[in-house]
Amino acid sequence: CFPLVNLQNYDNTPSSFGYQPGHPTAATSLPRPIASTPSGDRSLSSDNSAGAPNKRSRTVIADDMDVEPTTTTATTTPSDPVSGLVSTVPSGLPVNKVTIITQLQTTNTSLDSSIHAHPLPASTVSPTNDKGKSVAFDVPVRQPSPDGNAAAIKSSPSRFHAATYLHDAPVAFKEKFTTNRTMCDEVDRVLSRYSSYGSRARCKGSGDNKKILVSFFVQEDHSACVQSPCADLLDLVFTPYSPTEARRSDEEKSLFVTDIPLFLNETQIRQAFSRYETVVKCKLTTRNHYYNAHIQFADASSVTQFEDIWAIICLGNSLRVCLASYLKFQRDSCREHVAILAGIPKNIKEADLLEIASQVNAKAINIPLSYNSYKPKPYAYFNFASFENLEAAKELTIAFRGKGLSWHSPNEARELCHICGRHGCSPSKCSPRPAKKTNDRLNKLYTRFNAGPKRGHSDSRQARSFSGSRSRSRSNSWSRGRNRTPNNTNITHK
Repeated sequence: CFPLVNLQNYDNTPSSFGYQPGHPTAATSLPRPIASTPSGDRSLSSDNSAGAPNKRSRTVIADDMDVEPTTTTATTTPSDPVSGLVSTVPSGLPVNKVTIITQLQTTNTSLDSSIHAHPLPASTVSPTNDKGKSVAFDVPVRQPSPDGNAAAIKSSPSRFHAATYLHDAPVAFKEKFTTNRTMCDEVDRVLSRYSSYGSRARCKGSGDNKKILVSFFVQEDHSACVQSPCADLLDLVFTPYSPTEARRSDEEKSLFVTDIPLFLNETQIRQAFSRYETVVKCKLTTRNHYYNAHIQFADASSVTQFEDIWAIICLGNSLRVCLASYLKFQRDSCREHVAILAGIPKNIKEADLLEIASQVNAKAINIPLSYNSYKPKPYAYFNFASFENLEAAKELTIAFRGKGLSWHSPNEARELCHICGRHGCSPSKCSPRPAKKTNDRLNKLYTRFNAGPKRGHSDSRQARSFSGSRSRSRSNSWSRGRNRTPNNTNITHK
């Protein structure tokens, strides 16, 4: 609300209200109050700005207003400003009769500013124009880890592992315990007499390679378990076992397979590698829109032949192969020399390009699949063993089924058309086949009588529903005809 103004300071003359005869705005000008100025002060200008002194230099009279005690009235001078106070004087009113309502400025204007919040440090105080939406907080500084070599107490506990292989287990043990769960439960029950027995026994592998693994925290208990057959387990023998050595042994007998299409399953992949040696393990994992596979053979000698084989064919699709024991730079070397052969027709698999691969001395072929439609793209990647073979292949002109193909670098794959495979073309410009015109009236007749070229499941269902509705309408009309009684029928009895 606006403060009250003392009416005694106003004159009754027209000039005191800003009225001047003959002035264009004499009829519309509002009355202006004349502010009484204390001695020593200059009078206010007409716009209340030019000749007016500082508003805080006015003497405030508290008796002119009946204000609650919560407001603060004060007399200020230019030489003695009050810090931390904000003036709330309404504009356009005399300042000598206005009560100045002041309040302390708060420095914490963030969301945490409340009576229960701790004051923020000076470095985290939010700016005054953030409208109370910023949240200030201190970012903790990460302390470095202590030096482990200089520690007074150094602890490095280890576990001692043991294993028993079921192909060497007594026949009585395998006949009595026929499942993995019963075997592990019995081993846990017997070996729990050792105080340092680690955890539950677990089975690993399958068939003749199945084994039961156990662990101990104390070497004395581990030695007592492996030194002699266990009579409580029907003379089952445990031998020392090293997980690190077992992992290294498995890598020497394993292959890492990539670029496996998702429409192939584990059985098909296992059969494809069974042509080379007995497959013990085949595990698939997804990566992007392909499968990766871990193939393990029964013998390490079966893997050495794949040092010169970079890919195999499975149902017409090429699967990239490398040894699981290869390091990263060895795996990258197989993909170092690559070229793209573009312009391949649709629905072509890698098996169709084996003749071209043998002529250009390529070690592997791969036709990428579209991420959306999962159909083969019109170009293929050819991997070479050396840069010389790559350059020699790019000098050859290639034709496939009477259509000329072109060589490109892998960096140009984004510039190839996904429909025709030509460089610089785009799917919007390339029209492989014109749209087929359809006749709606013929389609309705075909749907009605279940005839014509469209005989899918959806059309059959629509035809059945249409015929069913017709039969229901005929039956309803027949029943209504039976129930209807003629009004003008004469029945004569003889």
